[in-house]
Amino acid sequence: MNIKYKISKESLVLQAITSFLPLGASMFCLLNISKNSPILYIVFSWLFLLVLLVCSISFYFIFQRLWNKDFLYTQKDRIYFYDCLRAKYVDVKIADIAGINDYGLPIYPYTILIIYTIYGRIFTCPDLAEGGKDKISERIYDIIYKTGNNSD
Repeated sequence: MNIKYKISKESLVLQAITSFLPLGASMFCLLNISKNSPILYIVFSWLFLLVLLVCSISFYFIFQRLWNKDFLYTQKDRIYFYDCLRAKYVDVKIADIAGINDYGLPIYPYTILIIYTIYGRIFTCPDLAEGGKDKISERIYDIIYKTGNNSD
Protein backbone atom coordinates (compact mmCIF):
# COMPACT_ATOMS: atom_id res chain seq x y z
CA MET A 1 0.00 0.00 0.00
CA ASN A 2 1.38 3.41 -0.99
CA ILE A 3 0.10 6.73 0.31
CA LYS A 4 1.38 9.72 -1.64
CA TYR A 5 1.68 13.31 -0.55
CA LYS A 6 -1.24 15.27 -1.98
CA ILE A 7 0.37 18.68 -1.95
CA SER A 8 1.62 20.08 -5.22
CA LYS A 9 4.71 22.10 -5.91
CA GLU A 10 2.65 25.11 -6.92
CA SER A 11 0.56 25.17 -3.75
CA LEU A 12 3.63 24.83 -1.52
CA VAL A 13 5.41 27.68 -3.30
CA LEU A 14 2.25 29.80 -3.16
CA GLN A 15 1.91 29.11 0.55
CA ALA A 16 5.53 30.09 1.18
CA ILE A 17 5.16 33.29 -0.82
CA THR A 18 1.94 34.26 0.94
CA SER A 19 3.54 33.55 4.29
CA PHE A 20 5.91 36.42 3.52
CA LEU A 21 3.01 38.90 3.44
CA PRO A 22 2.56 38.91 7.24
CA LEU A 23 6.35 39.05 7.52
CA GLY A 24 6.42 42.24 5.49
CA ALA A 25 3.48 43.72 7.40
CA SER A 26 5.05 42.95 10.77
CA MET A 27 8.38 44.36 9.57
CA PHE A 28 6.61 47.55 8.48
CA CYS A 29 4.91 47.82 11.88
CA LEU A 30 8.14 47.03 13.68
CA LEU A 31 9.94 49.83 11.88
CA ASN A 32 7.15 52.34 12.61
CA ILE A 33 6.98 51.63 16.34
CA SER A 34 8.84 54.17 18.34
CA LYS A 35 11.26 53.14 21.02
CA ASN A 36 9.03 54.94 23.55
CA SER A 37 6.65 51.96 23.64
CA PRO A 38 8.77 48.94 24.56
CA ILE A 39 5.77 46.64 25.10
CA LEU A 40 4.58 47.09 21.52
CA TYR A 41 8.13 46.68 20.30
CA ILE A 42 8.43 43.36 22.18
CA VAL A 43 5.04 42.14 20.90
CA PHE A 44 5.83 42.96 17.27
CA SER A 45 9.30 41.48 17.60
CA TRP A 46 7.75 38.25 18.89
CA LEU A 47 5.22 38.21 16.04
CA PHE A 48 7.99 38.87 13.54
CA LEU A 49 9.97 35.87 14.81
CA LEU A 50 6.83 33.72 14.78
CA VAL A 51 6.07 34.56 11.15
CA LEU A 52 9.72 34.02 10.26
CA LEU A 53 9.51 30.53 11.79
CA VAL A 54 6.44 29.63 9.70
CA CYS A 55 8.16 30.92 6.53
CA SER A 56 11.27 28.89 7.31
CA ILE A 57 9.28 25.69 7.86
CA SER A 58 7.36 26.23 4.61
CA PHE A 59 10.58 26.63 2.66
CA TYR A 60 12.04 23.59 4.41
CA PHE A 61 9.16 21.51 3.02
CA ILE A 62 9.59 23.05 -0.43
CA PHE A 63 13.25 22.11 -0.57
CA GLN A 64 12.42 18.51 0.37
CA ARG A 65 10.29 18.19 -2.80
CA LEU A 66 7.48 16.44 -0.95
CA TRP A 67 5.28 16.26 -4.05
CA ASN A 68 7.57 13.50 -5.39
CA LYS A 69 7.60 11.43 -2.20
CA ASP A 70 5.44 8.66 -0.78
CA PHE A 71 4.13 9.43 2.70
CA LEU A 72 4.29 5.78 3.65
CA TYR A 73 4.39 2.41 1.97
CA THR A 74 4.40 -1.13 3.28
CA GLN A 75 6.27 -4.29 2.38
CA LYS A 76 5.45 -7.47 4.28
CA ASP A 77 6.11 -6.68 7.97
CA ARG A 78 7.74 -3.28 7.43
CA ILE A 79 6.37 0.23 7.04
CA TYR A 80 8.48 2.87 5.31
CA PHE A 81 7.73 6.40 6.51
CA TYR A 82 9.13 9.61 5.10
CA ASP A 83 10.58 11.40 8.12
CA CYS A 84 10.14 15.14 7.53
CA LEU A 85 12.64 16.11 10.19
CA ARG A 86 15.49 13.97 8.86
CA ALA A 87 14.35 14.32 5.21
CA LYS A 88 14.76 10.61 4.47
CA TYR A 89 12.82 7.35 4.48
CA VAL A 90 12.87 5.32 7.66
CA ASP A 91 11.86 1.67 7.69
CA VAL A 92 10.25 0.24 10.79
CA LYS A 93 9.15 -3.26 11.63
CA ILE A 94 5.51 -3.16 12.56
CA ALA A 95 6.28 -4.99 15.79
CA ASP A 96 8.70 -2.19 16.77
CA ILE A 97 6.03 0.54 16.77
CA ALA A 98 5.31 1.52 20.36
CA GLY A 99 2.76 4.27 19.80
CA ILE A 100 1.44 7.09 17.68
CA ASN A 101 0.69 10.62 18.80
CA ASP A 102 -0.25 13.78 16.98
CA TYR A 103 0.50 17.35 17.92
CA GLY A 104 -1.23 20.42 16.57
CA LEU A 105 0.94 23.42 17.28
CA PRO A 106 -0.97 26.71 17.23
CA ILE A 107 1.88 28.44 15.40
CA TYR A 108 2.12 25.88 12.62
CA PRO A 109 -0.71 25.12 10.16
CA TYR A 110 -0.07 21.35 9.92
CA THR A 111 -0.42 18.56 12.43
CA ILE A 112 2.78 16.71 13.31
CA LEU A 113 2.31 12.93 13.64
CA ILE A 114 4.98 11.32 15.78
CA ILE A 115 5.46 7.56 15.51
CA TYR A 116 7.27 6.20 18.54
CA THR A 117 9.39 3.12 17.95
CA ILE A 118 11.78 1.25 20.20
CA TYR A 119 14.62 2.93 18.27
CA GLY A 120 13.40 6.53 18.40
CA ARG A 121 10.77 8.83 16.92
CA ILE A 122 9.64 9.51 13.37
CA PHE A 123 8.13 12.91 12.56
CA THR A 124 5.63 13.10 9.69
CA CYS A 125 3.07 15.60 8.42
CA PRO A 126 -0.11 13.65 7.64
CA ASP A 127 -2.10 16.76 6.69
CA LEU A 128 0.02 16.98 3.54
CA ALA A 129 -0.76 13.37 2.58
CA GLU A 130 -3.80 11.94 0.82
CA GLY A 131 -6.61 11.45 3.31
CA GLY A 132 -5.30 13.67 6.08
CA LYS A 133 -4.42 12.91 9.67
CA ASP A 134 -7.43 10.78 10.63
CA LYS A 135 -7.23 8.42 7.64
CA ILE A 136 -3.45 8.06 7.97
CA SER A 137 -3.70 7.16 11.67
CA GLU A 138 -6.54 4.75 10.91
CA ARG A 139 -4.52 3.02 8.16
CA ILE A 140 -1.46 2.70 10.39
CA TYR A 141 -3.54 1.14 13.17
CA ASP A 142 -5.19 -1.20 10.63
CA ILE A 143 -1.78 -2.36 9.40
CA ILE A 144 -0.60 -2.94 12.97
CA TYR A 145 -3.80 -4.83 13.84
CA LYS A 146 -3.66 -7.03 10.71
CA THR A 147 -0.01 -7.88 11.32
CA GLY A 148 -0.76 -8.69 14.96
CA ASN A 149 -3.60 -11.03 13.93
CA ASN A 150 -1.50 -12.75 11.27
CA SER A 151 1.31 -13.49 13.72
CA ASP A 152 -1.04 -15.12 16.28
